[in-house]
Amino acid sequence: MTNQWIERRKKDQYYKLAKLRGYRSRAAYKLLQTNRTYNLILPGQRVRDKEGLAYSCTSFLNAGLQGGNWTALAGVNPKNVDRAMNLMEEEVRRVIEEPVTEQELDDAKENQIGSALMELESTEGIARTSHNLVHFGLGLDYFARRQQLFRKIGASQLQEMAGNYLQPSQTSSVIVGPKAKG
Repeated sequence: MTNQWIERRKKDQYYKLAKLRGYRSRAAYKLLQTNRTYNLILPGQRVRDKEGLAYSCTSFLNAGLQGGNWTALAGVNPKNVDRAMNLMEEEVRRVIEEPVTEQELDDAKENQIGSALMELESTEGIARTSHNLVHFGLGLDYFARRQQLFRKIGASQLQEMAGNYLQPSQTSSVIVGPKAKG
């Protein structure tokens, strides 16, 4: 490796963040982004990892100026649809009724902080992020504030928010695909 490459790398924001967070390399942020997209790495994906029912499993928030919705998706074999839906509903109830572990909370915070910065690695991500900063009036210091805000979230606060905003009686379900055979 050349000294020039090493010096350039030391100025890289992901290199600095990785060192600050104790990650072995900046590649940790690419893994976090990959996990955010495909949910392959982090624990807690009961429907996929523990029960082996889903090919893919993810959730995300669709925020708007007047509110929004939270979406949970799972790609499953048609014969596993009912079981997967029941497990997903159980997980929502669990988040409302039981506090998450400190490890789950720490992993989720790091995922959110790291993946937000990864959005800026492509032209499309920069455009989407710029739009959202203006549309939601977040300001140019948003990323610094976001890190501080996420770090302040505690398990009891998260549980309280889940109780306030995740309403199992207010859910809707959509099933797409072939009907399960006999």
